[in-house]
This record gives sequence, structure tokens and C-alpha cells, in this order.
Amino acid sequence: MTRPIFPVSATVRVLRWLVLAGGGWPRLDLAVRYGIWTRPGTPPILIDTGYGVRSCVSPERSLPLKLYGRVLRPRLSPDDLMTARLARLDFTPGDVRLAIITHFHADHIDGLKDLPAAHFLVSAEAWQEASRLGRLGRLGSGIFDELIPSDFGSRISFIEDLPRRTLPFGLGEGHDVLGDGSLLALPLAGHAPGHFGLLWPDLDPPLLYGVDAQWLWQAIAEDRAPYLATRLVAHDKKASLATMGRLRAFAEAGGEVVLCHDPSPNPTHSPEGKA
Repeated sequence: MTRPIFPVSATVRVLRWLVLAGGGWPRLDLAVRYGIWTRPGTPPILIDTGYGVRSCVSPERSLPLKLYGRVLRPRLSPDDLMTARLARLDFTPGDVRLAIITHFHADHIDGLKDLPAAHFLVSAEAWQEASRLGRLGRLGSGIFDELIPSDFGSRISFIEDLPRRTLPFGLGEGHDVLGDGSLLALPLAGHAPGHFGLLWPDLDPPLLYGVDAQWLWQAIAEDRAPYLATRLVAHDKKASLATMGRLRAFAEAGGEVVLCHDPSPNPTHSPEGKA
């Protein structure tokens, strides 16, 4: 079974205490990842899209998106942007038939408009919440309408409608994405409404993409979630702490966890996981 890759589309420099309780004042470069899973004879499956030109440097950005960029100051990694990395794998964005969108924050959906043939798998909870909020509410939640294709609503299906499965490793219940048990979607509540991760149970070790469950694995492993940042950013702080506990137990049982923003590509299986 092939392993997904998680290229780093950009980095964002932050103060360490913002992402790790007691982390102090040194600066840290967080990654902004997305995923690509290739299997012989089938189109690539995309997991989010990472940052790109549209949200970071395009002169056509709206004022709110320009302000967003000025606050976070993402530094793009040109060779690892979605289009460039697909090209290195001998694919184009037009080859992508399935894109799994874990939630709608800008650093996860910048490239949606570059995927003309893709069907989007999303959380019904996330989509319904975004629709309910209205344009101003979405902006306040870090969701920018200009990054979402105009026909997005006609190209989506929901993880909640997929077959339910009891997940291995004590992870609770989730959904079978492809119908063969090779890829399972699991709710990871706390960060945003409908936020979910992905599990490849047949890899050795089993791999869980925890997306934005926390910024750093060290915050999960040592129970050092940053109080202020978590309180300001997390949709549900209590649920976020429960999600951290599930991921910590999975790693303690031998599983590997990849996070979107941890500087280390495999923090649970590398000493680099301590930032």
C-alpha cells in the first residue's frame, strides 16, 4: 500500500508560546501542509490544497484576504505548491477527481479553483455551518468566499453519508471513504465545525493525518496546548482537548500522526517532533 505524501506549501513564523504552553519567546516556522495520495492506475487523491498564490500574493485579492496575508505573512514554497508537486508526479490539477477538504480555512482551500474536474468530499456540518454564517460570519471564521468555486455546492458529497465504521486503535467511529477500508475519515472535533482527519489503517505503522488538531505534536504529547491561542482559535476548547487525548493514545499504541502545521513531517516517530 502506498503512503500519502504531505508537501509543505508554505511556512508561517510565529512566537513559540503561541503554539506551545510555556514555549517562551523564540520564533518557530510552522508548516502548512496538504496531502497527495497516489495509487497505481488511479488518479491522485488530494487532501486539502495548502496555501498558494491566490491567497498569499495575488494582486486580485480582496482587502480582507490582503489583511489576512499581512497578519500571517505566509512564505510560499514554490517547488511544493499543489500544482508544482502534482507536476513532479506527472499529474496536472485537471487529473484530480477527488479532493478531500478537511475544513474551510484559507490555508486548506487556496487551490480549489485550480481543480476543474474534482469532486469534493467535505463534512456536512462544516458546509452547513459555513452556509449559515453568511458572508461576514464566514470572514470572521477565516473562510473567504473568493477561494471557493462558484459551482462548489454542485460538486460536493458529505463524509457523514459514507458507510460508518468502528475505527481501530480506540479512535471511535468514522466513515469508509473508498468503500474498501483503506482510507477512513474520523471526526476531530474542536478546531472548527466538522473538522475531520484521515486514517490509513493498513500502513505499517498505521498513519493518521490529524490536520489541525493542534499546531505542534509536542503540545499533544505533553498536554501543553497553548491556553490563549486555543481559546481564541478553537471552535470548542473542551472537544479539542478530548481530540488531543485520542491522538495521544493512538501514538502511544504505535500509530504515526502527521499534523498540518508541525515543522516535523513525522513528529511522533522522530526526535524532531520536539520544537
